[in-house]
This record gives sequence, structure tokens and C-alpha cells, in this order.
Amino acid sequence: MPPVVTGAVVAVIGLNLASVPVKNMAASNFDSWMQVVTFVCVGLVAVFTSGLMQRVLILVGLVAATVIYALLTNVLGLGKAMELSGIAAAAWFGMPNFAVPVFDPKAMLMIAPVAIILVAENLGHIKAVTAMTGIQVFGVQTGSWHPKGTSCGALSPGRHLLWINWPYGAISA
Repeated sequence: MPPVVTGAVVAVIGLNLASVPVKNMAASNFDSWMQVVTFVCVGLVAVFTSGLMQRVLILVGLVAATVIYALLTNVLGLGKAMELSGIAAAAWFGMPNFAVPVFDPKAMLMIAPVAIILVAENLGHIKAVTAMTGIQVFGVQTGSWHPKGTSCGALSPGRHLLWINWPYGAISA
């Protein structure tokens, strides 16, 4: 697909996602400040850590912001306290409730456009990497059609999960 199409798809996805935090804006001043604290926590983790901590910066930032929220609400009483009784009552060990998968044609038709959008987004990323690095990631090699960028994109979730690189495996899955 031409860059105009793939770029437009990526832009539309980003613009659609941008409205989520605006719709979920805080109901009180305290909650608004906690949004800022959460953003700052993630930013501080991104700037002042390295290695594994920086790879899971969103998780670490959210945990830090949650601890700050718990201190401010449960200890100082500044906002709505965190209800932890459900966690305290939960079993230490257990098994999930397994169910037999159901294949519904309506659900399949509803998710099909998402798959097409993901293919367009993946091709856009591959073309961007090719343009930035000058390395042919997708195209004709040694006289045969070998889409190594697409095959790597298809195989990477399993590879990441097998090599215990779970943050990237979860994102790319």
C-alpha cells in the first residue's frame, strides 16, 4: 500500500485512541492531580532507569503512582480510598474457569476489518524501517519473493514469549 494510505491508517488509529483519556478525565481536582502524578511517574521511570526497568516503564510507573495514590487516600484521607478487601479475600492459588471456544460468524466479521488495519499498519512500519535504514526489509531477494519483514512480524510474538521477553511479546501479540 502507498505511504499515504498506511500513514492515514496509523494517524486514524492514534486520533481515535487520543479521545479515550479525554472522555475519562477525572471527576475531582484530586483525581486530576493524580493523573499528573501518574504521568510524571512514568516519565521519571523512562528518564532515570535503564535495562529491564526501562522496558517495563509503564508498569513500573503505574505501580509507583498506585503506591502514591494509596498513601494519599488510605493513609492521609485525601481522596476516595482504595478498596482492598477483594484482594485480601482472594485465594492464594486457584485455577481459572475454562470454557469451550465458540466460533460466531458475526464476531468474526466484526473483527475482520481490525485484521486488515493491522496488516496495513505493519506494512507501514516495515516501509518506514526500510526508508530510515536503507535496508530492504520487504521485497525481492535472490530472485525470489521473500517478505522477511512480514514473516518476522508474524513470528515475533511467539519468539518473544519463548525467550521470556514478555513485555514485547504481550505488545506484539
